[in-house]
Amino acid sequence: MRIYVILALSVALVSPAIAASTPGELIQELAQAAHNKDVNSFLANMSADTQRAMADADAASLKLSQAQRDFLTALNEHFGEGLRDRPQPMPIVIIDRKTTLSRCVNVELINVGQKTPTEAQLRLKTTSKISGSRTATERTTTEEGTISAVVESGEWKLELTDLTRGQIRAAVRQTAAIAQAAQEVRSGLFKDRNSASKMLLTTLRHQFGSADK
Repeated sequence: MRIYVILALSVALVSPAIAASTPGELIQELAQAAHNKDVNSFLANMSADTQRAMADADAASLKLSQAQRDFLTALNEHFGEGLRDRPQPMPIVIIDRKTTLSRCVNVELINVGQKTPTEAQLRLKTTSKISGSRTATERTTTEEGTISAVVESGEWKLELTDLTRGQIRAAVRQTAAIAQAAQEVRSGLFKDRNSASKMLLTTLRHQFGSADK
């Protein structure tokens, strides 16, 4: 769901935001930060564990980008530069946090499921801009989802550690698949760059369809 992508891709180690003493205040802070496109304020409302997990996610994303570049280098070295009309492997899009937040129009709290005094499940509704929309009026989409929130040092924070760890696992799998494809290209396993690209595309699609099952 887009709500999880927006929130999880936006996490980083940042300075503290204004303290949120209730889940409602937490979401108000997030909504205001999204409206102002204030990345630091938005990110500071994440739990410490989530922030640490995202530091690991950044490292995994860097390795994934490096693997993509190495695969394209292997193709070019073995088969020559690709023509424009030749299919390329499916890109793994790594969206920067500022761009991700800029697509978030609003975050609204629908319901609070209080599990303990320091833990709750928040039902949120997010409105986001549709990426790549070329209509005269910018299109948006609205989705609902439930995420966790916890109290840390008297402040409510979003807890997205498990989700972020799942993204890291996916990035590690993708990196390994791309690295293996590059090795197979260099070993002469494929007859042309198109067959190598199609094989990698199939592998990545399979990983996407079977993720976290």
